[in-house]
Amino acid sequence: MPSETLVSNEVKLLPPQTTFVRLKLEDEEGSPLAECAFRITAGSRSTSGRTSEEGVLEAEAPLAEEAQLHVDTAAGEKIYQLRFAALDPPGTAKGAQQRLRTLGFDCEPSDQLDDQAREALKHFQIGAGLTATGEVDQITSEALDRAYRGG
Repeated sequence: MPSETLVSNEVKLLPPQTTFVRLKLEDEEGSPLAECAFRITAGSRSTSGRTSEEGVLEAEAPLAEEAQLHVDTAAGEKIYQLRFAALDPPGTAKGAQQRLRTLGFDCEPSDQLDDQAREALKHFQIGAGLTATGEVDQITSEALDRAYRGG
C-alpha cells in the first residue's frame, strides 16, 4: 500500500488594496456631470475613468482613509476630498442611518433612532414598497444595504 505524504502549506491572505466607490456627481444646478474624465488619487496610487451619462462614477479606488477626486468638467477641473470609513452593520441604528444619509435622507447617524431617523426610515420604507414602521427590522436593513450598494 503506498504511503501518503501530507504536505502542509500556509497561505497568507493580503488585505485588499482597493475599495469600490460609487458616487453620483452633479454640478451646482443639480445636472449630472455626464461622461467626465476622473482620477482618484491616494498617495502614489491612482485610478481613472469616466462618469456615466447619468453622472455616476463607479471605480475600484486605492484603499486609504483619504483620497482626492479630480473631475474634468466643461467648467474646468473640480477637486473633491474623499474620506473612506467603514459603515456599521445595516441592522444597527447607526448603520441604517449612515446608509439613509448616503442615500440623501435627512438624518444624523447616531446609536439611537430619534424622531428624524424614524421619519427618514418611514420614507425609505414607503419608497421601497415596505411597511412603514420607522424601525430597523431585517427586511428594512437588507433593503437599505441593497439600495446603498446600488442594487
